[in-house]
Amino acid sequence: MGDLMKKTDKTLIELVKKLKKRKEGFYQALARYLSAARRKRTAVNIAKIDKIGKEGELIVVPGKVLGNGILTKNISVCAYSFSKSAEKKIKERGNIVSWDELIEKNMRGRIII
Repeated sequence: MGDLMKKTDKTLIELVKKLKKRKEGFYQALARYLSAARRKRTAVNIAKIDKIGKEGELIVVPGKVLGNGILTKNISVCAYSFSKSAEKKIKERGNIVSWDELIEKNMRGRIII
């Protein structure tokens, strides 16, 4: 758990523990990305999600989603955090998937780093 022990965000610590319990590579990769130092975590704009994502796809961001750009497709997004404007834009066109829902429903998506 190396870096994880230094983290003070209890929500993040619990999320990484849940992800590590799952043995599939998808969840292990997410746990690794979320365990990284904050400065190494991804920040992705709506514009990039819209450009990369396909209609009906699930995009997973192990970092923060920022509100720059427009979402033109029905895309589901799961991220560690969202800016207020990003959250609003995603809810208007697509939907937000919680980490618990991602894990419990055994969902898979494309990870953007």
